Amino acid sequence: MLSDYVNFGGKFVFLEYYDDLSSWGGPAGVGGIVLQQYYNLTTDIAKEIVEWLTDFKNPVVGTFYDLSHTFKVVSATGVDLSYELNYGDITGAQAAVIYQGGTRPTVQIKGGSPTGNFTQASGTIGIGDAPSNNFESTSG
Repeated sequence: MLSDYVNFGGKFVFLEYYDDLSSWGGPAGVGGIVLQQYYNLTTDIAKEIVEWLTDFKNPVVGTFYDLSHTFKVVSATGVDLSYELNYGDITGAQAAVIYQGGTRPTVQIKGGSPTGNFTQASGTIGIGDAPSNNFESTSG
């Protein structure tokens, strides 16, 4: 589970999908997932999330790294919520810490073939410590 690796300090971040990551400081014309929260997401937490997604230690801000394993969203009690987001095919998928406006950390995930409601800009859910939802690895 993501929250077993990342110290959210009892808090959460927002998971959202955007058709163009450039509105969050990412690459123009590329859609993907954005994890953000103005008060709760620090650079350290963002780097820990990218480390969990990619197995790359101490990622450099602004650099995308290949995802190392598939994952899905689960509830705080472990109920499968893969209908919300499931990264079952990570071919070409990458994650990075990207600063919006030069100062606000976000985690951005692009590429791959994710499925679920959050691949269609369908709102926001919390990811982090209970009672928020979580990411669960579905491979390696």
